[in-house]
Amino acid sequence: LYLISDILFNSVQTTAAWSYVRHFEQAMPVLMLQLNRRALSSLGKMSKEQFTRDIKKLFSLWSEKSIFDEKITIGWTATLVYDRQSSVIDQIYPISAAMSS
Repeated sequence: LYLISDILFNSVQTTAAWSYVRHFEQAMPVLMLQLNRRALSSLGKMSKEQFTRDIKKLFSLWSEKSIFDEKITIGWTATLVYDRQSSVIDQIYPISAAMSS
């Protein structure tokens, strides 16, 4: 995510900036699902909370700088932190389908 952030901030002065934003905006829901399913599931509670807090800070910065709308980053955060045990998202949006698109 920090690499994505660097690309976005460093591309502000280029004509390709909106192209990057559009592509990252499309890819981010799948990335958040992957982080939820893989990375966060292997972390302990404290590490998970810190990791989630850091990502929320990054999303907040993107919203403040008008790179992404706050509503979009809220959705990504919800995807990142949703509880698979009590969610039907896996039935509606399985990762295999998300990865093939």
